[in-house]
Amino acid sequence: MIARRLLLASLLAVFAPVAGHAAAANSAIGASGELYSMHSGTYRSLFTNAPAGEAGDNVVLALDIVRNGASQRLLVPGTDGVERERWPALTVDRATNRVFLVWEAQRPNFPLSVLNLIALSDEGWGSVFQFAADPFTYKSNPQLATTLDRYQTFGAEGEVVTATRTILHLVWFDDDGDRQRVLYTPLVVEGGEVLQSNRIFDLPELAFGTEAPAAASAPAEMRQKPQVRSGRDGQSVVIAFVAPGSDVLSSLELRSVTGELVSFADKARAQVIETGIQNPGMGRRGIAEKARAQVIETGRKLMRREVSDYLANVFLDGFGDSAPGVALEDAAEWARAQVIETGVSLRRGIADKALADVIEIGRSDGTGGTSHLLDVRQASRRELPPLPDKDLRVFLSQKGDDAAVAWEVDGTVRYHESTADGGWSPVRTLALGPGLSDEEAFALVARRLADR
Repeated sequence: MIARRLLLASLLAVFAPVAGHAAAANSAIGASGELYSMHSGTYRSLFTNAPAGEAGDNVVLALDIVRNGASQRLLVPGTDGVERERWPALTVDRATNRVFLVWEAQRPNFPLSVLNLIALSDEGWGSVFQFAADPFTYKSNPQLATTLDRYQTFGAEGEVVTATRTILHLVWFDDDGDRQRVLYTPLVVEGGEVLQSNRIFDLPELAFGTEAPAAASAPAEMRQKPQVRSGRDGQSVVIAFVAPGSDVLSSLELRSVTGELVSFADKARAQVIETGIQNPGMGRRGIAEKARAQVIETGRKLMRREVSDYLANVFLDGFGDSAPGVALEDAAEWARAQVIETGVSLRRGIADKALADVIEIGRSDGTGGTSHLLDVRQASRRELPPLPDKDLRVFLSQKGDDAAVAWEVDGTVRYHESTADGGWSPVRTLALGPGLSDEEAFALVARRLADR
């Protein structure tokens, strides 16, 4: 019995972050086994050294860290003022062991509502990054996940260097009173700093503009809680959401486009443009042939020979076939987009014929810097079964193709799980008792999805 309890507890710790539930979003395990958890409450209720007077009644956020049996509580910077802090969530970058925290903040009696982001590393707290988006909307249920990329690119002197980037994938529910939306933004972190060039995406539009059915029977609990979880590896995440006015659960798999591919495409574009400028009057085919050796050499510095040569030919043939009336820069940009799409398709594999697209999520150092791209794949789209108006938890598989919706009622945990034909199973039931708690039951449902 003790061994079984320990197994279930470990399952809960591992799979809790995939659940659509506040407790899961508020806690995570670090790379060295640390347990991080966030708490919200008045200053005086969470800290013995709280200031006297009204300041002690301000709502603050605290981060608890349990490491090697020792517990430490930290005040989250920027939360000790009169603003109301709610909806805290966190994630841990497993490679760097940095903790990222996000929460909603609103001044009393004022419509301004923002999402705040901060990171904690071995060097201490970073600066609070205030992500306002539309400041006159009510934001709730932010969820956060991270991906980390290590890739080869070119340095300032043209040498090959190793670069890293962390992408924070943030989703939330947005309500201005007249319109409700589920939104997503990817925040690129380079050199410890969050780039200011991030874009905001409306998730239903990002999901290839799929139409929602006229009926909208899904509980508000589902529509107001978009979910994001880590994917198959450290370079992908899965997002699930129910669009406002819909009863369809949609999921997307988002994967970083490899930095080597983007670096090659950017460099090849610059090389043919420079060749064209240096050879005025030369046709596109001539420019492509003159730049061919340089473009091939560029690719071989970053990628395997067979891959780089194939992609170099795709780029040069696309550029060479462009119409004479198309501007040089436009022809180079079109060839760049084509080679990126080809490289992404090779990575997806021939068997994956799902709806997919490549989106730009930001650039380093303004418009002339490194591009950051994501490969977006529609993982699934299912009309939800009838669900109770209760605290519902959503669990996702690592690719986002499968899901389960679970809830607790009358001493049981009940759930529907997705089926291969695009539908849902009948209600399954796990009876609770001395040998199975509700959290352990939810962890078992999560494990079923993780195994798919």
